[in-house]
Amino acid sequence: MKGIEWIQYILNFECCTNPQFTSSQGLGRVGLIGITLGIFAGFHLCCVILLAALSVFNDQEDVKDLLIFQTSPWILLLWCTYILFLSLFHIGEFLFTAIYNPNVVNADSFVVNHSSTYTTAVLLSFLEFWLETALAPSIKENYKILNAIGLVLVIGGSSCRLVAMATCGPNFHHKIQVEQTIGHKLVTHGMYVCCCLLVGFVFAHHPMAFSSLFLFFIFDFVTFFCLVCHHPYFSLKIKDIDIYVIHHMSDGFIGR
Repeated sequence: MKGIEWIQYILNFECCTNPQFTSSQGLGRVGLIGITLGIFAGFHLCCVILLAALSVFNDQEDVKDLLIFQTSPWILLLWCTYILFLSLFHIGEFLFTAIYNPNVVNADSFVVNHSSTYTTAVLLSFLEFWLETALAPSIKENYKILNAIGLVLVIGGSSCRLVAMATCGPNFHHKIQVEQTIGHKLVTHGMYVCCCLLVGFVFAHHPMAFSSLFLFFIFDFVTFFCLVCHHPYFSLKIKDIDIYVIHHMSDGFIGR
């Protein structure tokens, strides 16, 4: 079994036999994923606060001497911030699905096991981050203004996505719907109108994909300079969405 396939095997709980974990509806699976993400978010939030405080009140070299890994505290701060926001992203996906589309919420709503493509993109971003740190650490240390801009973008992108999920309500699904179900409608109000006015036709139909690009692609580039990893995943997803939306709801989609 290949590396990514093995990771997906674990993320899908295929190694379990207990029905509370084998099914995405199982409370055991929901609880374990939620607790794990909460621990990751809480731990990295504490690290962000600690590293930020040490960086503000102490010399960078003095702080570096305090760390187990002799890495720039700023780079560690960037890494902890990334993991924090990534954890909060997955928690938010589950929470807003539970609030606005409770009929479909389950453990898969955390989207930690979304697809092997997504898993690969995230793992490659981790690898790219640390390779750049090892080979060219100055890239991450000398552009702190861009890091701040990236932080604003991720907060804005996350907010945009969550508002879009709320706007879609029961019409939102994490997985692309190949067949149109009863009651499934094309959403053409709220966030979707705002996106049309602000950023034009390309993103008007995809505010959630648009904000995901902010969250992963632009934020990775501006803050971590991880440019390569996520773009193919999201560009392919947008194309797939267009194919099925045009097929099932061509009048409402093309007319916009």
